[in-house]
Amino acid sequence: MKKNMSELDRFKLVFQHFKSEGFTQETFSEKLGITQAQLSRLLNGLSPVLMHHKILLEYLFNVSLDWIEEGKDPMILDAMPKVSEDKTFKVIVQNYNRMSKGYRAELKKVSTNLLHQYKSSNISRVADKKIEYMKKPRKKKG
Repeated sequence: MKKNMSELDRFKLVFQHFKSEGFTQETFSEKLGITQAQLSRLLNGLSPVLMHHKILLEYLFNVSLDWIEEGKDPMILDAMPKVSEDKTFKVIVQNYNRMSKGYRAELKKVSTNLLHQYKSSNISRVADKKIEYMKKPRKKKG
């Protein structure tokens, strides 16, 4: 049933699920690290559901990324993804909104690449690449 739904429809269903559990648009958007206006644009299809939104849904709400993207059951995972146990990942998620736009854009790009690698390889190899990337010195703009 969920496979013929669009990603947007599945995102709306996720929001409705958590709304029924007591989340408001304000609390859901705050937990996701976006404004209420951004959440409204996502729910109305005016902004796309980006990879970092999907990653945060999986990390923060235990919503299966495979379900969001392809409708593969279950919607809610029984256990948190192993990557959520990584302390570096937790710090990144907690500080995401304080990062500069440039760093967030780079992080989104790297996260997307890592996620694709994660799907096709084991978690330890991906975690090693993430740690390696995070240790690389950054070029200063200006």
